[in-house]
Amino acid sequence: MEHYLNILPNEIFIEILSYLNGIDVVFAFSCLNNRFQSLLSNYCEFFDCKSISKAKFDLIFRQYDTQRWKPLEISNDDHTYGQIDNFFQKYFLIKTFFQLRSFSMLKIKVGSGYTFFNQLEFLTNLNSLTIESICGSIFGFLEPTFLLSLSNELLLYHIFIYLHSTDLLHAFGQLYNRRLNVLLYAHIHHIDLSRIDTSVVSIDRCLSYLSSFENNTILSLRINLDHFDYRLSSIFPRLNRLDLQMTTVSEKVFEMITFTRLKTFSVTLTSEKPERIKGLVSFIWHPDSCLESLSTSNCFVLDKDDLFPISLRSLLINQNLTRLSVDLGHIYFAILLMPFVPNLEYFELRLHSVYSTVSCFKFEFLQEQQWPTKVKLLRLIAYDQFMDTHCFCAFVKRFSLSLQHLSFYISIGYCFLMATRRKFERHLLDYLPHLKSIDFCVHSGLLSLEIDRRHAFDRWTRKQVVSIHHLHQYLTRFTIPFSFDRLEHVTNDFVDYHCNYPQSNVILSLPSILMISFRSNDKLNLALFTFIRQTCPSLRHLRFKWDCKLSDDLIQNTQLTLPTVTELYLGDVTSINFPTLNRILTLTSNLKHLTARRSHITVINTVNNNDNILGRIPKVTIVEYNSQMNNI
Repeated sequence: MEHYLNILPNEIFIEILSYLNGIDVVFAFSCLNNRFQSLLSNYCEFFDCKSISKAKFDLIFRQYDTQRWKPLEISNDDHTYGQIDNFFQKYFLIKTFFQLRSFSMLKIKVGSGYTFFNQLEFLTNLNSLTIESICGSIFGFLEPTFLLSLSNELLLYHIFIYLHSTDLLHAFGQLYNRRLNVLLYAHIHHIDLSRIDTSVVSIDRCLSYLSSFENNTILSLRINLDHFDYRLSSIFPRLNRLDLQMTTVSEKVFEMITFTRLKTFSVTLTSEKPERIKGLVSFIWHPDSCLESLSTSNCFVLDKDDLFPISLRSLLINQNLTRLSVDLGHIYFAILLMPFVPNLEYFELRLHSVYSTVSCFKFEFLQEQQWPTKVKLLRLIAYDQFMDTHCFCAFVKRFSLSLQHLSFYISIGYCFLMATRRKFERHLLDYLPHLKSIDFCVHSGLLSLEIDRRHAFDRWTRKQVVSIHHLHQYLTRFTIPFSFDRLEHVTNDFVDYHCNYPQSNVILSLPSILMISFRSNDKLNLALFTFIRQTCPSLRHLRFKWDCKLSDDLIQNTQLTLPTVTELYLGDVTSINFPTLNRILTLTSNLKHLTARRSHITVINTVNNNDNILGRIPKVTIVEYNSQMNNI
């Protein structure tokens, strides 16, 4: 091994060293020869000291030139208890580590009197600072008199800039010092209350402190509606941006935004199915609206009641709106909406199957609608609604004069659009002369059930395309990198995928996928779930449509798990047997939420009686056939 290492040039090793933790490299290569010793001394710049012994820690700091180090991470975890104390007893940052660009201190114990903050202003190259569990663990060891003794410059330019807004409020606001309050007023312009840990930080105290701001400087607010309090009303008139999260629809939304002059507004609903939020149309589509960017997720701010009858339509033109990301129940609504957003440049449209119909329209209707074509980026996503192929193409072509970026996820009944690369170009792309980029995922019907058309895109060079032939069912094609967070119609055939780039015979990676839906009459096998484990590292949600059947090799295999999956939905499955349910629950070992039908209760109880498997699942939701839901 040493012989092979020696024949490699220094440049290769220097490149390799830039990616590795210096601690590991030093103890792996330092004893080989003088050449490697010199390389380690001159080019190891990243040192992560987590999980190393005190002896190794002292050896590294004693033998290597710490003035060359750029990032440094020290920690008081279980394996390195007391490491931070040891570090500050022996070293001064301003003397030995003045060149640091990134510094991390993790798991600082309460009661340690570090001189760290006094040295911060001298670390002029520092651009990244990480202090774990800032609330209660960092400022817990500092006396109020010490905080009050710090200069304005040190606070503003060397401490405040690294800390989360709620951490600042918790650490400094509770001191009720006028000088510190003035500094906080000048510094805090964005407040994020959506991820606040209420077990550490009192949300009530944060709200009280925010409401006491003498000169309101808050321009941006992110909050969960559960935490909303009317004490926040004082900061609303000056808000430019509001990001709102909800678990259920509430009339508070309209009350919150009525007296604002928002330029950016986003609202996210976390319920299982999208719901309508009433009262927002008059705020958004109005000539005096300041709104420039609107984003909705899993909720409708616009529905057929706002568009029909046309004589009673409540929409007015918004000239300022340039970015729009909305959920709609039909593509018909998007066409009617376009004349009221004449300056739109970014348009993301998510279609939901709420009317149980294919998204289509009469071409005469499309021709009657006129709107300026300024949209540069169009993104159309229809995970659970079938799209008419002709209507989809006609809709996209209406943006041909301006469209530069196109992204779409659709399911279509006809194959001709995606049958071959030439048909794809002829039916759609030839009409988009300014197009610079494209990505897609399309599930389409088959011209012939037996003909394998996976190779039809082999000579297409615009992007890498993966093709899957589902025997007797349909065809799936998608571009790489995959740019969507869901993947529908997953079957065993995904394992036998084909790529149009011959040189790309590597394991497929789909890191953006959070949800997978299975829609297959066949038994899902071990090879498929092994493939999913390898390709989907961020997977969180599994959903079964129609049937839930597993092959014997998967049921008998007890080793494979999907540790990242926390949600399982079985509400669309008519029936499920004991071996299948038991294996699915062991497959998803870190499950946090299970949704099942009431007809599954007998099988669920049998599984639970055997292994008490439900004892580790915090939430179980039982769904009736008519989609009424009850939480347990």
